[in-house]
Amino acid sequence: AAGGRGAIARAVHGVAEAAGVTPGSSILRVNERLVEGSPASVIQGLLDEAPLPVTLGLRLPTQEPKRARRRQRISVCTANCRGSYRVVNEGIGALGWQEVPQPALDSSVVWVEHSDSTDGLCPVQTMSRLEAFLPYCRKVRLATCLNTWVKESPDEFAFAPETWVLPDDAAEL
Repeated sequence: AAGGRGAIARAVHGVAEAAGVTPGSSILRVNERLVEGSPASVIQGLLDEAPLPVTLGLRLPTQEPKRARRRQRISVCTANCRGSYRVVNEGIGALGWQEVPQPALDSSVVWVEHSDSTDGLCPVQTMSRLEAFLPYCRKVRLATCLNTWVKESPDEFAFAPETWVLPDDAAEL
């Protein structure tokens, strides 16, 4: 240590290493005796004479936080985004992503809708199209299904507002 006072572990092996002691740790205490700031020769003498097992009080070296690697910003091509543009644009903003309004197949995400072609997408781009969910994009079909689900499992679908489909549910109004 500085000026021959205090002791810093230069190498760590065996039990000390397994206990998490790292090179650069400052020795503060040997058994119950405080040694912080003591001459290195005194600390070495205590270590040589102390009965085994020796208990050390340590201050582990502070590690500077690693800089986060700058990640490439996610870009979303919304050129084909039509009916869902408003919600997609809001999501892009909330996530801090970058919108690319002109056709760009090299974007991180390329938004395609129902019948849009997927030609030209890169092999690393993932395409997720759930055709069975298309009917739920229609208000009447979704409302009818939600009403059925609320009747079957009211606790699971408590979030759904009361919904009527006219003219089918006119009598309930």
